[in-house]
Amino acid sequence: KMYYGAADTCIAMATTNLKDLLEYIKKCPEPKANM
Repeated sequence: KMYYGAADTCIAMATTNLKDLLEYIKKCPEPKANM
């Protein structure tokens, strides 16, 4: 289970398969730096 801040007044929970999550993250493009 993964808990994360969803807003100033609440916390959210998500469940997923760790392998699926890591595969998804690896497919995401890297963020561009704001300079």
